[in-house]
Amino acid sequence: MALFHSTTKIISRSDAGNAVAAAAYRSGSRMTCERTGQVFNYARKKEVTYRAILAPKRSPDWVFDRSKLANRIEATETRVNSQLWREVEVALPRELTPEQH
Repeated sequence: MALFHSTTKIISRSDAGNAVAAAAYRSGSRMTCERTGQVFNYARKKEVTYRAILAPKRSPDWVFDRSKLANRIEATETRVNSQLWREVEVALPRELTPEQH
């Protein structure tokens, strides 16, 4: 029997979080944090099969650029206990085909 699971997490600065690092890891890409100068390279990560940024229809174009969005979050949220973003993770059953996903 196939099982579905979903979790919601908060990425926060107090847990040593960095929005650019989190975005690079979750999307399996390479990004540079403008605030710290660090480069996060997860381009070899093969487990990521789908990436999406969900935003309202009239959002500015930069919202859909993952690197620009993450760097704006880093620049805006400056407090030590800032909540950088909320992540919704959905794991679909392995028994389903890619078309069914």
